[in-house]
Amino acid sequence: MANRYPWFAFFPKDWETDNVAGCSLAAQGLWLRMLCLAYQSERPGYLSLDGKPMRPDFIAKRCGAQLAEYEILVQELWDNGVLGRGTDGTMFSRRMSRDCGTRDKEAERKRAKRASGDCPANVRQMSGVQPDKQSETEFANSSEADAYDRLGEIGMADKQRNDLLLKGVRVADIERVLAGKNGLKNPAGLVYKSLRGRPIA
Repeated sequence: MANRYPWFAFFPKDWETDNVAGCSLAAQGLWLRMLCLAYQSERPGYLSLDGKPMRPDFIAKRCGAQLAEYEILVQELWDNGVLGRGTDGTMFSRRMSRDCGTRDKEAERKRAKRASGDCPANVRQMSGVQPDKQSETEFANSSEADAYDRLGEIGMADKQRNDLLLKGVRVADIERVLAGKNGLKNPAGLVYKSLRGRPIA
């Protein structure tokens, strides 16, 4: 789980419209615990350990359930089409495995771009290289996760990052504050001070 973020994206609206919403509260709670376990596995999104499917008793114990209770609830998840199953029988979250795969590929793309020296203005800005003319379209479709990552790059603490995300701050907003301000000793402080006054989105 090298370089794995200590959090994963959770979308309340998607949860409410997914098959899991039709399950009992107990089954929904189990699935959430299983997601936490799957995210920390060697293959994010999959309930696997040492290349093999996790045993039911192991999952039950890690999720705080008795094996008999776990088996009833996991069957409910199966019956409602919540779980995915790999060719080797490993249970997995379709959404998490897809999102983690996409995010890992994007992170690798960004690392390769930085290593090549062909990085965008926002990255060159932090390295002290004079940026080219800022392109707003570069950040137009940035997500909440992108903004969280960008705030982390400039050294902002988690609590402050979460405060700004609640206000709907995105990468474009951050870059507008930082534009032309190279060599800042405390870019995080400047960004937080400039954007914290926004109303909650």
